[in-house]
Amino acid sequence: MDKQQAQRQIQDIFQKSFNRETYEHFLRNLLNKFELRGVHYTGNLIPDAFRIHVTQYWRIGKYIDPDGNEMDLL
Repeated sequence: MDKQQAQRQIQDIFQKSFNRETYEHFLRNLLNKFELRGVHYTGNLIPDAFRIHVTQYWRIGKYIDPDGNEMDLL
């Protein structure tokens, strides 16, 4: 992917309506490799601190950086 393609993809992700497929494609290009999860959370599984802003979310995957730090991809 060249620089212009990357810029267009980032603009599409943050300026257009959310599209999960586009976001997953972006994550694959950004992180190269991550473990797919595909778990959907709603209701009681959302922490109280976020419930006023979040009604549901997907845990798309888990990324582990070269130092062994884990990051959920939501």
